[in-house]
Amino acid sequence: GDFNLPFVSGTNFDFSAGNRLSTSLLDFMRFYQLHSYNNIHNSNSRTLDLALSNQPLEISTAVDPLCNIDPHHPPLSIVLSYIPIHSSQSTASAEETASD
Repeated sequence: GDFNLPFVSGTNFDFSAGNRLSTSLLDFMRFYQLHSYNNIHNSNSRTLDLALSNQPLEISTAVDPLCNIDPHHPPLSIVLSYIPIHSSQSTASAEETASD
């Protein structure tokens, strides 16, 4: 989302160099093991929309946006690929059910 942190640019910024809001955001990201993936800059060379995830994201400028492009808020295309994780307990239960 749009966090309005003017020092943020790309994914390699230093949250700890900002104010208390940025420190809180960094704590939140660390607690949930989130990484920032958006490298799309607006017309002011800022990254307004942070894309935080604990799974890899592919982010690019949207090729065919749904509305007119605002240079301050470039449209994003976000691709999330994931592999479902099944616990060994649920797998064992499914195998037992299948053999009954």
